[in-house]
Amino acid sequence: LSDLEVTHRTQKGSLWYIRYPIIGTSDQFVEVATTRPETMLGDTAVAVNPKDKRYKKLVGKHVLLPLINREIPIVTDPGVDMEFGTGAVKVTPAHDDFDFQVAQRHKLPIIQVIGLDGKMTKEASESFFGLKVMEAREKVIAQLKHHSFLHKTEEYENSVAYCERCNCIIEPMATKQWFIKMKDLAKEAIKVVKKGEIKILPKRFEKVYFHFLNNIRDWCISRQLWWGHQIPVWYCQDCEEIVASVEKPASCQKCKGKKFKQDEDTLDTWFSSSLWTFSTLGWPASVKTSADRPKKTCDLARFHPTDVMETGRDILFFWVARMVMMSLYHRKEVPFKTVYLHGLILDKDGKKMSKSKGTGVDPLIMTEKYGTDAIRLSLIMGTSTGQDMKMHEQKIAGARNFMNKLWNIARFTFMTPRPKTKLEVKTLADQWILSELNTLTKEVTEDLDNFEFSKGTEKLYEFIWHKFADWYLEISKLEKNHAITYHVLENILKLLHPFAPFITEEIWQKLNPKKMLLITEWPKADSKLINKKTSTEFTRLQDLIIHLRNEKKEKGLSPKDEYIVKKKKSSLLEENKVIIEWLARVKVELK
Repeated sequence: LSDLEVTHRTQKGSLWYIRYPIIGTSDQFVEVATTRPETMLGDTAVAVNPKDKRYKKLVGKHVLLPLINREIPIVTDPGVDMEFGTGAVKVTPAHDDFDFQVAQRHKLPIIQVIGLDGKMTKEASESFFGLKVMEAREKVIAQLKHHSFLHKTEEYENSVAYCERCNCIIEPMATKQWFIKMKDLAKEAIKVVKKGEIKILPKRFEKVYFHFLNNIRDWCISRQLWWGHQIPVWYCQDCEEIVASVEKPASCQKCKGKKFKQDEDTLDTWFSSSLWTFSTLGWPASVKTSADRPKKTCDLARFHPTDVMETGRDILFFWVARMVMMSLYHRKEVPFKTVYLHGLILDKDGKKMSKSKGTGVDPLIMTEKYGTDAIRLSLIMGTSTGQDMKMHEQKIAGARNFMNKLWNIARFTFMTPRPKTKLEVKTLADQWILSELNTLTKEVTEDLDNFEFSKGTEKLYEFIWHKFADWYLEISKLEKNHAITYHVLENILKLLHPFAPFITEEIWQKLNPKKMLLITEWPKADSKLINKKTSTEFTRLQDLIIHLRNEKKEKGLSPKDEYIVKKKKSSLLEENKVIIEWLARVKVELK
């Protein structure tokens, strides 16, 4: 099982205090506390913290393991929690990860008392052999009581490991597995990021990446599953020689035998995935150009390394770091130049989506109801880079409304044929919308280059809905400069296409049916058309119109009611009087 397939649950249990007699004394003992008394049958030591003064004189002595009568040593280990139980803990290397590490440090034997069938092994003694774990626990407790080894029992809440798939309690045990040494691989993976050969975005995740690689442990790559890539290791049936080979060996180099059996384990899925950047492109090539650099296939030469790897922040070490290590080892090159990490997609309450709890959002249903573009935009808009995001139907519906707005803008534009005349700037509104369009083009391009996708969509939303639709198109009903309307529509389709490819392509085909938007050149901002003075002047005009609308509303008048305002003459008022009267629904008299 992978660690990812194990869930931990806090539940009520018991803490049993067991007395281990000290050898060489008649009435002294060390008392240990445990939540799994049946595993004591496989104890090979008792451990205490070296700073614990209570046990200083006992370190190095031996105790007699109750029920089994095996002599085991008292050792010290800094990992022992002095506050847990009595401060002395039993060490069962075969059935606890921490205990296994203690055993490795102290060269303790490993005795497996629980088998792969979930029953006690012969090493647990004839008295317990064949019993299920819980049956053995009851019998161990009963015998400890009978022989006065059990001092007391307390209620205790502890974290219990469960299998995510079958919902059964996981029993840890030490078994033979295949590992990869990671420290040397990790060093190279750290170097390429520090040198800037690979850039991680957001940059704060570099710390997470370095922390994982600096504290990396050897990687267990074997799995006892029936699916996956079978480990390419063969065992000679005559002399037990181990041969690593993709193909079945013809004969054993040691004994010349020809009977081989392949290891039944499969590779960890993450191991197969770590080869993904180059194994999908024809690697390994059959011909080598040098001892350390295999020949590249056409695809490998063209597409490796790639520019950007986009993935979730939660698999930065499970996948990204391992792809980097494997590519550096096998290809002597980085697999990608930039890693873009997005957050996790959560439900509307900020919790992980769950099918069993009914809190998930089915993208197929949402696509049918609101369209693919709406889903894409709902995942991008209002989301900071690398942060977790809430996804819910209301947000998707809001994005759909934006798509409807764009569709209606296009329909309104197509009501008038596109003029064949060149672009001509006639009014303040024309100058303003072109200035805003070129500012938008400049900023959205920068946002895409900097992977600030959310910022780009928010700027497009603001421009398309509020600046173009609410202001310029309303003004265009009077001024009728259709060449500019078409020009703006064409460019916003180009800018919005990476975020909403389907609706933009559909509208584009009505504008330019002979060329797909997908392969159209990206727009470039014209700095000559960006005019801050024009923007300031138009903002004054907007403020005046909004003020007059509010003034009319405060007097209890409806938009249709006649309302006369007297204003002092100014160039802004004189040049835009018709627009003010049209948009504010007032009559302006200049003094």
